[in-house]
Amino acid sequence: MKQIILIQIIVLLKLTSMLGQSPIIGYDKVEWGASIGEVKKHYPDIIEAHLYSDISFEESEMLRLNFTGEKYIQILNSKNDVRDAKIICRIFYFYNNQLFMTSVFYEETIVELTKLLYDKMVSIYGEFNDNKTSIEPLINYEQTTFYIRKYSNDLFIKFGFKTTSNKKEVLDLFTAPKNIILKKVYVSYFNPIIIKKIEEDSLKNQMNKIQL
Repeated sequence: MKQIILIQIIVLLKLTSMLGQSPIIGYDKVEWGASIGEVKKHYPDIIEAHLYSDISFEESEMLRLNFTGEKYIQILNSKNDVRDAKIICRIFYFYNNQLFMTSVFYEETIVELTKLLYDKMVSIYGEFNDNKTSIEPLINYEQTTFYIRKYSNDLFIKFGFKTTSNKKEVLDLFTAPKNIILKKVYVSYFNPIIIKKIEEDSLKNQMNKIQL
């Protein structure tokens, strides 16, 4: 009887510790600073991005990063069903063979499922405290809405999506009709400290090329 009680206590303690665990400062199972080889242990089917012909997923990232490091992509099967928020692609970014950003792209889906994805992100990382919308003056107005969460100094999360409309109205995820289809739903996890370093290094390289 005592053994059973002891086992139950151990299981309860393990469950409690799992529930109380903080998310990795990185993406999923890999921390920032992981090498390409370390990431491949968890995602063995990633390939160099330049080997993949269609890299249009990146159009929705909104990170204006002058990037010169390594980039690997993982393509997943898509059901092409707007009733299922399914990942179609992950892109891993490395600088000096160290992971600093991962972007996850979902196939187009309805507002209702996008809200569920957002709620799941909030349950892990807390409330997203910023949102912005840009409207691009195309034949049909293309709106990009994204929400930002600063989890820590070295982990920011950007949750975004695009919609196309012939109106200049801003689409709010929380007030939009649940059956509206959203395009290019994505989540980017990144280390702003490394991004700042990349930008500084890029600026130094440009300055070094200038002849006086």
